[in-house]
Amino acid sequence: MITGNVLSSWWNDSFLEKLENVEQLFVNGNADSSSLFLPCCIMLLVFLWVIALIWVAKDISVRTKSTVAFLWALFCILIFTPLFGLLIYLVLRPKKTLDEQLKRREALETTVVECGSCGEINLINNKFCTGCGDKLKIKCRECSKEFSSSYGYCPFCGAPNIE
Repeated sequence: MITGNVLSSWWNDSFLEKLENVEQLFVNGNADSSSLFLPCCIMLLVFLWVIALIWVAKDISVRTKSTVAFLWALFCILIFTPLFGLLIYLVLRPKKTLDEQLKRREALETTVVECGSCGEINLINNKFCTGCGDKLKIKCRECSKEFSSSYGYCPFCGAPNIE
């Protein structure tokens, strides 16, 4: 059983002194389960807190460049303990990493085009908008190649896009 003196000295000692006290208990053979339970639980909690902070810092830095989001994530772990803080972080963190967001954006840019009239998203092969029916592609008068009607000049020959 933990006596009042052991408990009060545990809370007043520095962390290194606490580790030395635990080590001395094992070396002297005075260690029993009740005198080691609280120090071991506290050391385990501190260890989990540090590991959670490191993991969250690495994870959020891969998901966003925002300093506010980075500080929010670390604050979440520090305040709400590793268990609850991790759950809150996992629910509220950005779902995709920056690489996944970039790959998705690049894929969209190569497969879709936005209508200049209504803003509807259309497949790049569509000649007319599915939202308003306007032309998405026009033929160049100089080279006769098709290009987006939102361009001011033909991307192939440089002729002006004037109808």
